[in-house]
Amino acid sequence: MARYLLIALLCAAFIIVPMHLRSLLDSKRELESARKMRAEQNQVAAIEHYRRAVMWRAPFNHTASEAAAEMQKFVMTLSDSAQRLDGLRELRSAILSSRSFLDSVEWLRDPTYVDILVAAEGEIAKAPESKPAELREPQSFEPKFEYQIQAQLAFWAWILSVVYLIFRSFNRAGRLEGRGALLRAVPCAVFYALWLVMLARA
Repeated sequence: MARYLLIALLCAAFIIVPMHLRSLLDSKRELESARKMRAEQNQVAAIEHYRRAVMWRAPFNHTASEAAAEMQKFVMTLSDSAQRLDGLRELRSAILSSRSFLDSVEWLRDPTYVDILVAAEGEIAKAPESKPAELREPQSFEPKFEYQIQAQLAFWAWILSVVYLIFRSFNRAGRLEGRGALLRAVPCAVFYALWLVMLARA
């Protein structure tokens, strides 16, 4: 039993660690691109790369929180009031539509984002161009919550199917049962593909 539990934990780590690494690497890549665009005086592209970096936020992803703070400072230095307002909306949009599936867990949230979001909302409210409806909804990005929920369900179904595959595909001698394992692997592939599709649509 202990061996099966160890195998299950290793498989879970094999699945979760690459996902977290991707959030770290992608947010770092986007942050570097944002800085490059700033150096080239391309404010629109810089804001877009900052937004992508922030959207990859996840627990212990300090690069994403660094990108959020840096984006806030950058946007506030823009002389064009319309562009500054658009940048603040992009910042708010990125924070409200994170790609992190752990974002709904309150104690895992970084309080830095809360402070930045409150400050951004305050600046947006001051803008003469703002309307009450604009204070409630992101303008440049509309999260598709139904797909986000489906993506989370598909992800956990995939995890459970992998755990079931591990526990049920080995006999007492510790040998893999070929035919039975193949049949049990089908739901794993289906839920994995479904998870990717829902992530793409979210």
